[in-house]
Amino acid sequence: MSDLSVLLIDDNQTLVDGMETMIELHLEDLNVYTAYTGAEGLKLAIAHQPHLIFLDLNLPDMRGEEILREVRSRRIPTRIILLTGSDDIAAVPGVNGYLKKPVKPGYLIETIRDMLGIE
Repeated sequence: MSDLSVLLIDDNQTLVDGMETMIELHLEDLNVYTAYTGAEGLKLAIAHQPHLIFLDLNLPDMRGEEILREVRSRRIPTRIILLTGSDDIAAVPGVNGYLKKPVKPGYLIETIRDMLGIE
């Protein structure tokens, strides 16, 4: 297993499971953690300090911005990509990019490769 890891945080379990499957098929040496709630995602982010986090802003138990602020305040050296269903994306400080839902598999893998420097 690789030392590189990704955390997927979104309350849409079908989306998260599909993203996890795509990552495992195309980037098999990558550790993948998943969370369907903000609290669970924050706990995993702190415990595992993944290299890349895909984060939904609209979680049922807390706002994604809260997770973002907490991760940044703890100086966890991760890149954060926001998952959004909106075409109207407002700039959010502290993020490294955006990925539109539904996530296109090829673009997901390309984004991970680019963010983590994987060939």
